[in-house]
Amino acid sequence: RTRTSTLRGGLVRDILVGQDELDNTTSSLNRDSYMVVTLLFLLGLVMMAITVERLIHLYKLTRYTASLDGLDLITIAVPPALPATVTFGLVFAIARLRAKKILCIRSSAVAQAAWVKTFCFDKTGTLTEEGLDVRLILGVDRSDRANPRFADPITDEEGSHMASKVSDKLRKVMAGCHSLSFLNGEMVGDALDLQLFLVTGWALTEKSPSLESEKGSGKRIKVHFTASESPLQDSKKLHVVRVFDFKPELARMATLAVDSEGNTPVFLVKGAPEIVATLCRKSTLPPDLSGVLALYAKQGFRVLGLARREFEDTRISDLMKAPRVALEAQLEFLGLAVFANILKEDTAQVISDLSNKSGIRCVMVTGDHSRTALSVAKQCGIVAEDAPVLVGDVETRPNGTSLKFYDVGKVSETFVRQEEVVSILEENPVYRVVLTGGAFNYLLRGESFLSRSELGLNRLFDKCLRECPVFARMSASDKSELVTLLKSRLGSGVGMCGDGANDAGALREAHVGVSLCKPDEGDATASLAAPLTSRILSISAVKHAIVEGRAAAAASVASFEFMLGYSIIQLSSVYILYSLGLTYGDGQFLFADLFLIIPLGVLMGRTNASPNLAKTLPPQRLWDVRVLLPAIFHSFTMVAVQLLALKLVYEHNLECDGSFIQSQIDRSHDLFVRCPQASAIFLVVNFQYLLACIVYNIGPPYRALFVRNVSFTSTFVALTGLCALVLFYANSGFLPILDVVDLPMDFRKELGLVAMLNWTVSLGGQILIDYVSHKYINGRTR
Repeated sequence: RTRTSTLRGGLVRDILVGQDELDNTTSSLNRDSYMVVTLLFLLGLVMMAITVERLIHLYKLTRYTASLDGLDLITIAVPPALPATVTFGLVFAIARLRAKKILCIRSSAVAQAAWVKTFCFDKTGTLTEEGLDVRLILGVDRSDRANPRFADPITDEEGSHMASKVSDKLRKVMAGCHSLSFLNGEMVGDALDLQLFLVTGWALTEKSPSLESEKGSGKRIKVHFTASESPLQDSKKLHVVRVFDFKPELARMATLAVDSEGNTPVFLVKGAPEIVATLCRKSTLPPDLSGVLALYAKQGFRVLGLARREFEDTRISDLMKAPRVALEAQLEFLGLAVFANILKEDTAQVISDLSNKSGIRCVMVTGDHSRTALSVAKQCGIVAEDAPVLVGDVETRPNGTSLKFYDVGKVSETFVRQEEVVSILEENPVYRVVLTGGAFNYLLRGESFLSRSELGLNRLFDKCLRECPVFARMSASDKSELVTLLKSRLGSGVGMCGDGANDAGALREAHVGVSLCKPDEGDATASLAAPLTSRILSISAVKHAIVEGRAAAAASVASFEFMLGYSIIQLSSVYILYSLGLTYGDGQFLFADLFLIIPLGVLMGRTNASPNLAKTLPPQRLWDVRVLLPAIFHSFTMVAVQLLALKLVYEHNLECDGSFIQSQIDRSHDLFVRCPQASAIFLVVNFQYLLACIVYNIGPPYRALFVRNVSFTSTFVALTGLCALVLFYANSGFLPILDVVDLPMDFRKELGLVAMLNWTVSLGGQILIDYVSHKYINGRTR
């Protein structure tokens, strides 16, 4: 494979082009916004047609002048500032994430985080600490060659004497089977390799002289590195000449080395114990290997199997050309290395917040043993401590491979028929299932050729995808496949959090990929694949991403609602005035747009996210009841208040009669501005703009209360004071640019009362709508 068909090539493609462009899909929220804008445009078009005809026939304006005035209705109906204000919430959310040391290379991932319902987590380095301590070494006692058994464990309590009590063969595997190197004079590499090597007390040298392949041949073999027991010239040495890097799909790594003792080639292997065991001679395997492995894995330890093979009568030049399969045959099993897998401090709390407070399904996807994964899952809360668990794995026999399930509390009890497992899960919802990579692939590959009699297998796979909390012994491709399946089967947002190259494919496939990566980390493949990279190695980054994503989504919807409300308010008021032969003055339009709409539209997006996760998701459609009801309610309320203000003008006999308005139009050949009707509606509408900004931006449950947005609140208070000043004092002598005519103070006070009534009804209605709609959403999700 070449170019973008490779893993790293695909990562580069996604960075340069972006997944949004590759998907060619538009979110439902964006589609709805385009639809609403189209409807507003059509509404403006209809109102323009009616207005133009009315202005021509009733007020005798020329068709050109009437058409220019009518075009104002279209520009008002579709505000040009709409696209900018909708994106401000996302921009500020990304800035807040950056302040928390979470970097973003694809902004759409932050928006998609708002609707994530399932989040997958790698285990080592993500849920648990990256640094693994060697807890004990378990060698094999071969005093009785016919019956090998595990020797007494050598624990970390031995301290520096731990290595001296390990057998020479086992110590050499620990010292020579790794891919460590030096960077700026410091030994770097996989944390597990590093800890195991340091236990031996050996020294590592990268710049080693080449070896002669055969005496007198003159051919030299490059040495990757040399591991020495001590700096002395005649000390034990391992010259590693061939390195087989760790591959997730193989679950092991290996090296070919030349042992200085006897100049003998040795093949060293380290990896998943159950995989390494299949490569070893059965006569070297302790009979209780499975039981011992399960015992340590159940306690949450990470376990590695160690093995080797000597080639006494084979030339090193021949081994350099031999395939890996040939080298890995007939190995000698040497023992187990057991590592402590410590949970990170905040892991349990974050998992609790995500699953209990927000209802997000948390899934562990790891390459470790199923028992180890289950133990950690119970520690962090992904699986309840007292929950009964069925572990699904494959069993290979001469007549084929079968899928078997066993209860971890009743190892002897095995469920053969998959239909039984489905019925158990349906009848006992407390049961949880743990699937291994083998079982996952068995179900996945078998699904495409199921017969009618095997439909239970399909039901089981579907149920596991929807409910299984732990997937163990998963390779990098398995993780990627799982995320892809979850996306297609669940039909909802899926996230992935990981820290290594094994997680890169899954991070790329997920709607929201969060990589945990230090700035100076050598292998940054995960950060290249993920749209979000946290410099703080904690899954709290996932919570921050979801919280900010929901805040950004809520802010975008609120901004859209505000701009929609602004359009409706101005469109209805201008249409009312046009029907009377009146219009706003240029100063009045400028005051509303420049001093009220733009500052508040920009600053409302700065409201911080709510620190608490809500059970419900923010609206994903503009047709959502939480969006539709307030929009309809406030639109009718605003128009009603405008008509009430106009009614007060007539009740106080302050209006300009039709003949006077017509005479002014005939004189100026344009619509009249300085009239009590226009001034009254203008003074009330200013407060409606401010009101629309508040009712759609109260804050909770996805954002903090708007008063915590200091810049927005201070600007809002200042503009409210300015509008009050205009209401009570603007006239031909004070602020003449606003074209407000002289009005009695009593009348101005009544307009103020009308504005207060508007605020009371709208705010009370909004609170009631929020309460009812969230009750409806909560009831529906339950």
